[in-house]
Amino acid sequence: MVRGKAAKRPSTKDKDNAMDEEFMEQFDRTIAGIFAEKKTPMTQDEYMSCYSLIHNKCTNMRSDSNGVHKSTQNNNPNIKEVIYKKIQKFFKTHIEGLRQSNTERHISEIQVLAKLEWKDSLLHDFGRKVCKSVLKLIEKDRNGEHINTRLVSGVVDCFVELSQINREVDEDTNRVFEESFQIPFIQQTLEFYTNESNTFLEQNSFTDYMFKCSVRLEEERDRVKRYLNERLLTPTIETVENALIVQKIDKFIEEFQKLLVGDNIDKLAVLYKLVIRVDKAIVQLCQFFKDHIIKDGKEAVEKIADKASDDPILFVETIWSVYDKYRNLLEKALQSDAQFFKSLDAASMDFVNINKVTEASPIMSKKTPELLAKYCDVLLKNKAKQMEINELETKLTQAVTIFRFITDKDVYNNFYLRLMTQRLLQDTSASADAELLVISKLKEACGVEYTSKLQRVFHDVQLSEELNKQFTSAVRLDIDLSVKVISGAAAPWGTVNYDFSLPQELASGVQSYTAFYITKHQGRKLTWAYPRSRGDVIYRCSGKVYTFNTSVFQMAIMLLFNSTDQLRIQDIVDSTDIKIEILVQIMKIFLKTKLFTSATHEDSLIDESVIKLNTQYRNKKLRININMPIKADAKEDDDRAHREIDESRKYVIEAAIVRIMKTRKTLKHQELVGEVLNHIGAKFAPTVPMIKVCNHRKGIEELISREYLERDTNQRDVLNYLA
Repeated sequence: MVRGKAAKRPSTKDKDNAMDEEFMEQFDRTIAGIFAEKKTPMTQDEYMSCYSLIHNKCTNMRSDSNGVHKSTQNNNPNIKEVIYKKIQKFFKTHIEGLRQSNTERHISEIQVLAKLEWKDSLLHDFGRKVCKSVLKLIEKDRNGEHINTRLVSGVVDCFVELSQINREVDEDTNRVFEESFQIPFIQQTLEFYTNESNTFLEQNSFTDYMFKCSVRLEEERDRVKRYLNERLLTPTIETVENALIVQKIDKFIEEFQKLLVGDNIDKLAVLYKLVIRVDKAIVQLCQFFKDHIIKDGKEAVEKIADKASDDPILFVETIWSVYDKYRNLLEKALQSDAQFFKSLDAASMDFVNINKVTEASPIMSKKTPELLAKYCDVLLKNKAKQMEINELETKLTQAVTIFRFITDKDVYNNFYLRLMTQRLLQDTSASADAELLVISKLKEACGVEYTSKLQRVFHDVQLSEELNKQFTSAVRLDIDLSVKVISGAAAPWGTVNYDFSLPQELASGVQSYTAFYITKHQGRKLTWAYPRSRGDVIYRCSGKVYTFNTSVFQMAIMLLFNSTDQLRIQDIVDSTDIKIEILVQIMKIFLKTKLFTSATHEDSLIDESVIKLNTQYRNKKLRININMPIKADAKEDDDRAHREIDESRKYVIEAAIVRIMKTRKTLKHQELVGEVLNHIGAKFAPTVPMIKVCNHRKGIEELISREYLERDTNQRDVLNYLA
């Protein structure tokens, strides 16, 4: 029998040594891969495997067959130190390799070496001569001679290539193009165009010079793109602009003034395209543009000043013609430049508010908004039905455009409210849509608060139509009665009681409607505005039936003659309670229409003058309107409107003071005045008397007496708000 010796099993120490060697080999491969020059991206799994391997080795952890980490006794207690030294050695070797690699990179390629040698040997000695020759060729091209552009382009490209050599190879190459070609080229360009511009102006007009500048700029732009280099485009154009425009800017401004006076749009367009490049010049041109428009606008208004104060159409259309003229010029010649538009608006605000018409009026700046409101009234009356809807909308848009320039917008609002209310009450409005169009445009310009009363009146009149239908179906009268009810808060003339005795024919209708209205709206009170009312009176005479459209005052007078053919002026006053001065105005209208006659001349009527009914009255028209505005009444309305405006402004100023002081609590007097003026500027432009009121502190003293404010005990010019 043969006996064999059993194989020796490896010890635990041998296994650990084998694992350490395997770990080190894997560690070396991992580090080398991370810092390799041509890296292969490491996946997340590879990274986590490498990380776990090093972490477990350094922390003496080992995974069993189930993946559970267990603590082991590492035979190499200095494994961390070994790994640290291995990394240190690797970095040292890697950095030495990088140094060697960088040293080898300084050895240039043959092409780069050839360029450097050309620069050092040839360009240094012949570069200036080459540049000078190229500049002569470019000058010949500018003078219209034929040149070899490919040759010029080749030289320029050579300079460009030399300037693109890596800076690490030669630090001076990046300045080759600039110093060898660009600087001499720009200097030669400046000299050429400076000399040419001076010579050209000596022999030609400045208008021709402008067209010459435009051509030269386009030629130079094209020249750079064709055979020079794109990096020259900006400095070249700036140099040409400097020589042709900036150095002649005073002449351009002078020419602008001449062309503006002559309304030469085409030449202005050419000039603008040139001068827009110079910011300083634009500021000067805008100022002259503004001054010229102000002068032209005031001269235009001055020509029609005698008639325009009583002719809103003539006044507004004259203003619009000036504004529209320069707006069209701005759009066609000045490319709708925002700075010039700003100058146009500023100029329009000036001549719209200050002109011969306003200066001749005792109300000064209030005159323009008054005339503008009356202009809109003419457009929106029944006569406007003769216009096409597009034409009406265009004219209303023009009116709102002018409205933007008036400073006293509260005056416009007051007059427009009065006139709109009158149109709606007397059924003389062109259309409800046109009325709403204006309200919407005003709301867009000034906000909801500005148009609140306008909207309220319009809404009340719309509701009155439905109320009239209910009244007609509920009450039977001998006359046709239509009533429009508007709230006293929105009514432009307020709630005023009138001394007037209604004839019996009308009194019954008024009493019936009042009783009906109270049943619908308990707690409300109706105040009848008789001077704002009108009606139709039928007069049968000479076999014909005439219908007279009259005011209620005229109607009351005519109804008196149902029982008699003649009456004294005093008898009419006693029966109607109409004021004698108003009655005389009404009788003048009657006498002019020949409906009544009198032995006394119409200009000499007195209390005892006898008025007779013309029983032989004849007229080709069967419907006659005699409801003419009475001058005394109209003037009183206007005066009352201006008084109300002045009064409301006092309240606006007081409200602004309280609002500011409530926020700021404490303010010096002058600071308060400044802030108040800023707050009220959107509604109206403060006049000198208003400012004096603030300076005299009357408004402030009133608020102090009413315990809204108090003076500081230590500083008398400081005001405190009392909560």
